[in-house]
Amino acid sequence: MTSYNDGKWHGWNGGECPVHPKTEVETVTKNCGLQKQVEAGMFGWNVGHPNPILAFKVTKEHKEPREFWIAMNYDGNLLNIRQEKPEDMHGFFKVREVT
Repeated sequence: MTSYNDGKWHGWNGGECPVHPKTEVETVTKNCGLQKQVEAGMFGWNVGHPNPILAFKVTKEHKEPREFWIAMNYDGNLLNIRQEKPEDMHGFFKVREVT
């Protein structure tokens, strides 16, 4: 799989959006020319779009926050961390990273 998060310009011939929809990109389109710092999900990336993307580069990659499961004792001390959902949910709760 190609990583487009290298800060370089990439030609585009259509298809599904190649990066996370919230990733910020600069694009060159057929009808509007250069557009700066716009979320990738704001564009039509597919073939046949009335204003097709000709090239793009990633300016700020979007990363989803990590999610994990933790268990704490009654004093608030951390007892356990799991990346996957525990089979026995007793005492565990789901945490989502704040970025």
